Amino acid sequence: MEGHELQRFLDQMAVELADEYERIRLRATEDPGTAGDEGEENWANLIREIVPASYPVVTKGRILSADGRASPQIDVLVLSPAYPPFLVRKAKKVYLAEAVVAAFECKLTLKTKHVLEAARTAALVRTMTDRRSGDPEAELFGTPFYGVLAHSHSWKGQGSSPMTNVRSALSTALDSAQHPRDLLNLVCVADLATWTLMTAPWVGPPVREEPQVLTSISAVSSTLQRRPLLDMMEALLFRMAWQDPSMRGVASYFAKMGARGQGESLPVGSVKELMRSLPGGVSRHWPTDEVLAPATRRELMAKSTGALKGWDPWDVFLA
Repeated sequence: MEGHELQRFLDQMAVELADEYERIRLRATEDPGTAGDEGEENWANLIREIVPASYPVVTKGRILSADGRASPQIDVLVLSPAYPPFLVRKAKKVYLAEAVVAAFECKLTLKTKHVLEAARTAALVRTMTDRRSGDPEAELFGTPFYGVLAHSHSWKGQGSSPMTNVRSALSTALDSAQHPRDLLNLVCVADLATWTLMTAPWVGPPVREEPQVLTSISAVSSTLQRRPLLDMMEALLFRMAWQDPSMRGVASYFAKMGARGQGESLPVGSVKELMRSLPGGVSRHWPTDEVLAPATRRELMAKSTGALKGWDPWDVFLA
């Protein structure tokens, strides 16, 4: 997509985020609270430019379950278009769990502990929304979409390996998860890379003797390709479009321009190719009888063809 206008727009956004990071960082030691607030507003404003105007984007709120439990404070939340306007206007900073579409923790400078803390909060929040069922997409992906957004990272010293450090944190989070629906959907470091959650619902022979679910949190972009923001937008729009079909045209367009369109993370035909094509990230296999309902397993086995169909909850690959 070199030279494409969308790439130029994203490059401009990346430059603006980098400039804001440097400006805020210089004052951060004087007033860390204000610095954090400014960083959150940077991301909130960027998300407002991405999602349809009908989706309210708010900052600093807690998610409220139907049984009265409240999450820790979360930096940026995207609400459903159906969210009652009077509840937004009241600005009580608690938001109904079933009407929160996406939630993000925002960091100026990412550290390992931020990824681990966000993974724990993601799992907690998923206990506050109803478990979906009936097909692999519903059963393997929790709601709301949950991610970490950072301007930059803390691993700037000589010999540091920021990509390895993020992968290590994600590996710890993945290994400690109780179910695929509890996992983080995304980690985006604007000047480094974006990691997104991808799932293959049925990995069977000849790849695995016993069919299993594969989840992978993989880096689909890097500064060498200048696409971290594009892949963040793509991942968010894709997840939202599963529930809002009116967004699928735009989400598919972003996918064509991003890593999926370049063949870097999407399989081109079979699950075996998917296993080979996942880029540097972390992955885990889950026994199907532990993470999918019996009826879903039976139907998935009958439908599994190893071919990509697109916007099909029974697809060989879901993201």
